[in-house]
Amino acid sequence: MTIRDTKFGKTRQVPLHPSAVTALDDYVNVRDHARPVPVSPALLVSIAGTRLQHSTIGLTFQRLTRTAGIVRRSAACRPRPHDLRHGFAVGTVLDWYRTGAVAESMMPYLATYGALVRSGGG
Repeated sequence: MTIRDTKFGKTRQVPLHPSAVTALDDYVNVRDHARPVPVSPALLVSIAGTRLQHSTIGLTFQRLTRTAGIVRRSAACRPRPHDLRHGFAVGTVLDWYRTGAVAESMMPYLATYGALVRSGGG
């Protein structure tokens, strides 16, 4: 998936599992059927068809983590959507060490993960 115009105007390639591609395709079909004339160019939109707000995403994430049984360790330490990205990065670095890769030389790939996927190294 290509993510365009992110923070700081970047564009990124994000690899997706085939099941995620299927789920996104299903979502797009439902979204487009419900709202044939888009209100926003965003992929994920609200019921009103507008771009999702950060606060709404956070509240939904809290509800989903609670439903999944993931509990906060303290009032100041709770699961956040950004933690998923951090967990991916840490897991990737650990895998590099386990496989004997020189992790230090691989670090730039975390910033531009799409380059690693396109080169077949992911």
